[in-house]
Amino acid sequence: MPKSIQEKVFRYVREGRQKRLRSLLKKDKGKGIFLDEFLDKRKRTPLHVACYLGEDAIARVLLKSGASLWALDEDSNTPVHLALIYGLQVLDRGVLNSLILPLMRNGDIVDTANCHGETPTESYDEWAERILREKTAKYFANRAKTEDKNRQSDFQEREKIARERTRQLEQEHQEYIRKNSEKMSQARIACLKVEYERKCEAIFNQKSNNKLCFTDIPWPCEGTASEMLKMLTKFLYNEQDRKRRLREQQVRWHPDRFLQRCGERLDERDRDKVVEYVVEISQGINAMIESGK
Repeated sequence: MPKSIQEKVFRYVREGRQKRLRSLLKKDKGKGIFLDEFLDKRKRTPLHVACYLGEDAIARVLLKSGASLWALDEDSNTPVHLALIYGLQVLDRGVLNSLILPLMRNGDIVDTANCHGETPTESYDEWAERILREKTAKYFANRAKTEDKNRQSDFQEREKIARERTRQLEQEHQEYIRKNSEKMSQARIACLKVEYERKCEAIFNQKSNNKLCFTDIPWPCEGTASEMLKMLTKFLYNEQDRKRRLREQQVRWHPDRFLQRCGERLDERDRDKVVEYVVEISQGINAMIESGK
């Protein structure tokens, strides 16, 4: 890849030249441009730099051109980490809607820790708390200026109003955090469900002679059979035809049906453990159907 293309990409990102960047990427489309291979001295990709500078429009152009949210710089920061660093600096609610939240909707990227053990979720919580403190401080400062002349006469009344307003702000803040947390959780479960179905399709519905170890089985998640059943329940939580979907899972994990499809391919070292998990999952699904849950 000519070095001049990489230099142009980084220059357009740093200068916020969205049209030039889009034109360059469109012009060189199909010539083998891999944006995640473009790295600066700190091993940051163009998407890292755009997020660090708060260039939301530039970030969207890069994402549409194949830039990855999972790229790591020398400190193991994803682009989402750097977007939140920018958000903490400017404390602008518009940054939340245009840059941070669109990036954080991408599944479990929010739980990825950098080399300092910091995750985007923790940084977002810090950002939200600072927003609340800044707004509360600004509110009290403005009230103090406009009501200073009458401070002695209506001190108690103003204190009451201030306390009530602070309480309202805290309630609004907590409700905002709760709703956003629910949205991110639902998006993460949706991504996990898609990946689960993809793996099931690959293992159960395609003919292959490759041996299957325990880790090759398309379990709903890692962990115990009980934890896998809980994840299946989450997958089906918002399903309109939940009973039909449960029946599909019942057929999929029925021990006899499972052994018909995969029995000859199971690695003998893991066979007993795999069958034990399949039986426990099948029994759990049967119990859910019988109880009507």
